[in-house]
Amino acid sequence: MAGSAREVTIAIVGCGGMGNRHLRGLAEYARHVGGLPGYPKFRVVAACDPNDRNVNLLADAAAQAFGSRPRPFATVDALLEAFPRLDAVDITTEPRLHATIRSEEHTSELQSLRHLVC
Repeated sequence: MAGSAREVTIAIVGCGGMGNRHLRGLAEYARHVGGLPGYPKFRVVAACDPNDRNVNLLADAAAQAFGSRPRPFATVDALLEAFPRLDAVDITTEPRLHATIRSEEHTSELQSLRHLVC
């Protein structure tokens, strides 16, 4: 990627404390190196959490950090249907829920991603 500032589309699944910490990390990255030669820019396009308050708080924080509000979703199914060509998904749920998200029903969609972060 040397010399390019490719944009990486990412969704955050799990919008509680860990999801917000990951969002802050992405924002810090964006402020310091995102878009420099050899370093991609990130665009958080979706947030997913069954807790409506959490998903909307994270979406609002992302809008402040990145200038655009990610689309909120209550289920991984809905997110993957709306964004079948994501570059990355950042799973920030409780560790015991990671296996559920990476379940058989989502295997093909998640395998098509360039990056899956847990």
